[in-house]
Amino acid sequence: MPRLSVFERPLTLADALDGAFEIVKARPRTVAVAAALFLLPLQLLVFALDPRAYGGIAAVFTDPEYFDSSASTSSGSGVDPSLLLLMVGSLPLSAVAATIAKLVEGWLLAQERTVSQCLKAVGARRWGALVVAWVGVHLVETVSLVGVGLLPVVFMTFYMVTAPAIAIEGLGPFSGMRRSWRLVRRRFWRTMWVALASALVAGTVGATLPLLPVAVAAQFGFGGDTIVAGVATLATSLLTGAFVAGVAVLTYFDLRVRTEGLDLQLALADVFAADAR
Repeated sequence: MPRLSVFERPLTLADALDGAFEIVKARPRTVAVAAALFLLPLQLLVFALDPRAYGGIAAVFTDPEYFDSSASTSSGSGVDPSLLLLMVGSLPLSAVAATIAKLVEGWLLAQERTVSQCLKAVGARRWGALVVAWVGVHLVETVSLVGVGLLPVVFMTFYMVTAPAIAIEGLGPFSGMRRSWRLVRRRFWRTMWVALASALVAGTVGATLPLLPVAVAAQFGFGGDTIVAGVATLATSLLTGAFVAGVAVLTYFDLRVRTEGLDLQLALADVFAADAR
């Protein structure tokens, strides 16, 4: 079973970012399927509404008339695809985080779990709780926008581990929000820097990685630059989504290890289990 650094030493910023990629590398197929299951439907909808809106930065470089054409498309359509993705794009991420949390929990219990087993382990009631919690968190964040300074970032940080808490501890939506708040407040500043760094890394990778296949397509005259950019962005979004979810999961476990001695509890459980055998 994979052994993550979160259970060997206090999680640094670099450990959190590297550890999220470790999860992806350890079980790439499982993570990819989980990410695709929740992330692709919304992203395919956005791509169908306006392929160039999903081409992102690649479309800007490959289409000189991108800004003019995208502006006319937005003005003539009742739905802004980019706004749709911005508004509800984090909901699938909560589901991915819950699934990855159950995958990592399985490693702690010396169990290898498939995607379907992770989904079942979350439990039907918890999926509804994740949706309600997502609505509650975003209501709080929306209200905080009327404030000044870093207030929205503060609430984003406090609720960062809501989804893993609901999935692992079987909590309801509001209990999960309160649990996340209590865990984060003990390590607030460190957690905030981890959240901001993960968002920066995901944004950078998501904006630049699709440029490579677009450049190759343009170099060899494959054509269909917009489609290539869109497909590359869709694929990249699975990686960045799994990465952000993995950071949240590792942060949740690290907060429990550092504030509640979760690693000691697991070690004692192993000792008693061995004695029982």
